Amino acid sequence: MTRPSISVGKMSAEEAVRRILESQFPPASDKISRLMEKVLPLDPVELTPGVVLFHGHCDELETAVILSGTSRDGVALPGIKKKAHALFVLVSPEDKPAQHLHALTKVAYMAREFQRHGHIG
Repeated sequence: MTRPSISVGKMSAEEAVRRILESQFPPASDKISRLMEKVLPLDPVELTPGVVLFHGHCDELETAVILSGTSRDGVALPGIKKKAHALFVLVSPEDKPAQHLHALTKVAYMAREFQRHGHIG
């Protein structure tokens, strides 16, 4: 499942990931907190300069969810030289690794499209 991209403006990485997750799940819910615990401790993957992926697994989901956010100003991330202008968050069910791999393929395509055209979708 893929949702429209949202603007994350000049947020920190943690704020941006939370805002992106809240575009799909109820804000201030326990689910958001649990998803943050699954996604944030992992270092983001720099797919291309300015495009990063946060990903993890959650046993509460039945299907993989791809969410995205964009920032004109960029989001600074530790260990990544260029600020991120596109952020992807992928959360997949723990017991469905094939779904996770398929979703990663979609994210790679969307990242490439962002690099070419400057927008997601």
